[in-house]
Amino acid sequence: FYSKFSRGKVLVVVYLSAEQMSSERAAADASNIAQKLGRKDLEVVCVTADIVHKAYFASLWKRMEIKAPLCLDTGRKFYSQLGLIVFPTTIVINTEGKLDHVISTRGSNYAFALDAYIRHTLGLMDDAKLAEHLKAKHYDRGSPKSVASRHRAAARLLREKGVLDGAEKELMKALKISPDNVHIQLDP
Repeated sequence: FYSKFSRGKVLVVVYLSAEQMSSERAAADASNIAQKLGRKDLEVVCVTADIVHKAYFASLWKRMEIKAPLCLDTGRKFYSQLGLIVFPTTIVINTEGKLDHVISTRGSNYAFALDAYIRHTLGLMDDAKLAEHLKAKHYDRGSPKSVASRHRAAARLLREKGVLDGAEKELMKALKISPDNVHIQLDP
């Protein structure tokens, strides 16, 4: 995926799923961070395999003023090569084309962490500063309902991939957080 156009740049790839709020927000966050930094050696690209939702993405890009290009992974080739199981997944690739950081899903600290990872990969922050920066930020992990929902979504994706033990563990985590949630109880 790292092309001749990206050589010498830090590349941020955000792999999205259509009609998923966390994917929408991840795309907007990554685009906003890149705009705020305003660096020519930084490129953000969003990718999806949800080709049938082209109109949805066009509307989303306009509504959320996302400046990053959207690439279509028509044969899910990139998706398969990466072995993705959760969406959104954000990958930060350094100027040599090597993976530096990965963020699976979008939690309440996503924008904060992504900004730090990008700055680190650009050389604006060393390893110690990055570790200090990530530890120093205390953030809300979200409501119990939203945390349980994320575990349930992860379980669904793992089940679709055939990783049944992992799916069961995610459902158990969701049930521990929200034991009265009927939807979690009914998930196979």
